[in-house]
Amino acid sequence: MHQLAVKTGNLVPPHTYVPWLTIDGNHTEELEKEAWQDLIGLICKFYHGPQKPKECAKHFNEIQYVLLP
Repeated sequence: MHQLAVKTGNLVPPHTYVPWLTIDGNHTEELEKEAWQDLIGLICKFYHGPQKPKECAKHFNEIQYVLLP
């Protein structure tokens, strides 16, 4: 817990509310809004692994289906 407290204390910019979302070590209001709107989509967008998890494909297929006329 102490290590997490140290990381929190060293955030740049410093956090001013909780939860304070960081993606790849960055915090912006735009990322925060996107996370509130579509957290799974945001995670999938920034995923750097060799293959996206199956939940990402399922999630994006559902969104595409909903958005199609």
